[in-house]
Amino acid sequence: MRYECSMPDGSGCETHWNAELHLLKRCGPYREFVITGRDTSFHGIEGPQQNGNFLCLTNWNVGCELASLSDIFWNRESLSRHLAPVDAATVACGLKCLGEMEEEK
Repeated sequence: MRYECSMPDGSGCETHWNAELHLLKRCGPYREFVITGRDTSFHGIEGPQQNGNFLCLTNWNVGCELASLSDIFWNRESLSRHLAPVDAATVACGLKCLGEMEEEK
């Protein structure tokens, strides 16, 4: 699934770019996927946990808590502690698409 990402550029405007989400596997409430954008790839596993949701980006040695998948701002902020801002935005926007993809089923 192709999607558009955006983030504030610091001058009051937004920067936009395209990315792709590939759902690899679903096992109960857990989903394994690959997100690619701006020549970077993220292999992730997402699902519920006691405090909400979690995300592990296995090829980046990153794990963090998430809000709902549709909450791009909160998820981007959480991911920005571990990734460059543009990468955090790419993943946060991809998570929103992942949630929407599952709602369509």
